[in-house]
Amino acid sequence: MKRLLHKGLSVLMAAVMLATAFTAVPFVANADDHVHTLLHREKKIPTKDENGHIEYWYCADCDSYFLDQYGINEISQEKTVLLYYTFAEENGKVTLTKYNGNDETLIVPDTVPENYPDESLRGKTVTAIGDEAFMGRNLKTVTIPDSYTHIGIRAFSSCTVTTVTIGKGLEHLGRECFTWCPYLEKIIIYSTNDNFEIDEPQNFCYQSKNAIVYGYCGSMVEMMTTYYGIPF
Repeated sequence: MKRLLHKGLSVLMAAVMLATAFTAVPFVANADDHVHTLLHREKKIPTKDENGHIEYWYCADCDSYFLDQYGINEISQEKTVLLYYTFAEENGKVTLTKYNGNDETLIVPDTVPENYPDESLRGKTVTAIGDEAFMGRNLKTVTIPDSYTHIGIRAFSSCTVTTVTIGKGLEHLGRECFTWCPYLEKIIIYSTNDNFEIDEPQNFCYQSKNAIVYGYCGSMVEMMTTYYGIPF
């Protein structure tokens, strides 16, 4: 009985080891298919001077890029690149859609950099920050130039930012723009636009308990924030 039990356990262990060995190798449909030898590249954060890249796996034999270690989800080389900023244009207006850097002090660009991959956008004025563009980033101070009229939904949510300075061109703040920023102390808004508005003002800095808004007395910024009980 013991010998049979021992034999059964040996067979089971061999089956487990065989299954484990094959899970680490890409599935091959037939003998003619290529088996990838994959090199792992860890995520690299971009800087102002050098692009970064996402985490990916690369097969030099067939010059292919993958999102997974098994060589199943193939992507193009261009999709692995992380730019410091990304931009998009719609109806003639350029939006900063994503920040991928790791700088604590940041002056947001008012024009698309001349080295940006999309030549059609280079040098164009940027007027908006997109939804969640800076969400969760490691920031301390951010300065947004006068050219920006719109800041999107949750644009700076869950950041470590302490001070945000926004230029005089601002007209619109998206809802929950500065929510869950535990270190945020100052939101300085120089806008004097009569059209200035905040979506859902009662929530725009929700759970950012130390945040105080600074601006011109008598401005729409003061009127909207004080009306909804936001410290000014």
